[in-house]
Amino acid sequence: MTYFLFTKMVYFILTNFPKDIWNKNTCNYILDFLWRNQLNL
Repeated sequence: MTYFLFTKMVYFILTNFPKDIWNKNTCNYILDFLWRNQLNL
């Protein structure tokens, strides 16, 4: 995953997720998503 795609995804998440959704499960989901993308390269 390129840095550009990473920042774009982070921006999308920050702008579309309500603040109360931010919890441990959200963080784990994001990390899992990133990890899978790294493996798929």
